[in-house]
Amino acid sequence: MMKMPWENFGKVLSEVVRLMYYDSDYESESELDSPKLKRQKRALYTPEEETEVIRDQVLKSEGFDIDFSNIRCEFNFSPVDLLHGNKLTKPPQKDGYLINLFCNMAVDEFNKFYGKKVEFAKAHKAVCHLQAGRKFYITFEGREDNHLQLYQAMIQYSIETTQVVFCRPKPKAM
Repeated sequence: MMKMPWENFGKVLSEVVRLMYYDSDYESESELDSPKLKRQKRALYTPEEETEVIRDQVLKSEGFDIDFSNIRCEFNFSPVDLLHGNKLTKPPQKDGYLINLFCNMAVDEFNKFYGKKVEFAKAHKAVCHLQAGRKFYITFEGREDNHLQLYQAMIQYSIETTQVVFCRPKPKAM
């Protein structure tokens, strides 16, 4: 049986999770801090524990479904703000614009490879993995024959080239 490019991918990915930044001042509280800010500053996990949380989520989801809500440290995996972010683009463009371009590229490749007629509908979420260039793990909605389905695409993006590594329907177990 032919191995697909994404088989055992989560295991390999979990080994490349790296802590990039930890602000030690984050834990210090001031009397001037609002109650909400004080709650945000309190550590739920140590940096080492956060690394394990991220590593575990990368392993289980192959990089597509990482919950960053309780993570304070910065890792080489980070969420992409589809609506307001412009870390990847220059204003007035938003990061969602770039992710939508990637989704359309992925759908085109998927349709060519499988002989389908899927249309890109909407990006749901994206995770950026910094390495030599960037890899994007994108979950998006596609439409085929008026039926909506979730898809996942991995895009390799660098200064010189942009490549669809794979595009697939989202596995049921994820």
